[in-house]
Amino acid sequence: GRYSAVKRFDVIPGIVSRLRSAGCRFRWYILGEPVGEVYRRLLDDIRRFGIEEDLILLGEKKNPYSYYARCNLVVVCSESEACPNAIMEAKILHVPVVASHFGSVGEFLHDGVNALVAPIDRIGESVRSLIEDKALYRRLKKGCSEYVHDNRRGVDRIVALFEE
Repeated sequence: GRYSAVKRFDVIPGIVSRLRSAGCRFRWYILGEPVGEVYRRLLDDIRRFGIEEDLILLGEKKNPYSYYARCNLVVVCSESEACPNAIMEAKILHVPVVASHFGSVGEFLHDGVNALVAPIDRIGESVRSLIEDKALYRRLKKGCSEYVHDNRRGVDRIVALFEE
C-alpha cells in the first residue's frame, strides 16, 4: 500500500495490539515504500504498542503476488478506493479479504462470501472472527476459490468501445 492518510494504516497498530491482548496468534505485514509522515507515525505506534514482532513493515516490493500467496488473509482499511489493487490481487490469488466499508467495496467483494466487510472500527473483530472461526474462514476461502481472473474479457470490452 501507499503510506497515505486515506489508507488508514494508523488504525492497524491498535488493532494488532487488541488482537494480541485477546490471545490471537498472527503476523501482520504491510507492503509499501517506507516514506512520509504516515510511515513515521506508524513506526512510532509500533514501538509504543510493543508490537515489533507482530506488525512487520516489509517495504516496497515490485511483485506483491509472492507475499499474497503466502498470506491467509488480506486486510484493507482504506477510507476510499476507486479500483483497489490490493483487493484485486487477493482475489486473483484466492485469499480472503477483510475490508472497511468504503463506497465501491461492493463492486469488488461479496460480504460473507469471499470477504468480511465492516466499518473501520470493527475491522479487528472481523480479523479475530477469521482467526478463531475456522468454519467461517473455510467458507470465505471456498468463496474466493471460485473467482476467475480473465484479462481477455477486459481487453474485449475495451476493443468494443473503440469499435462503437
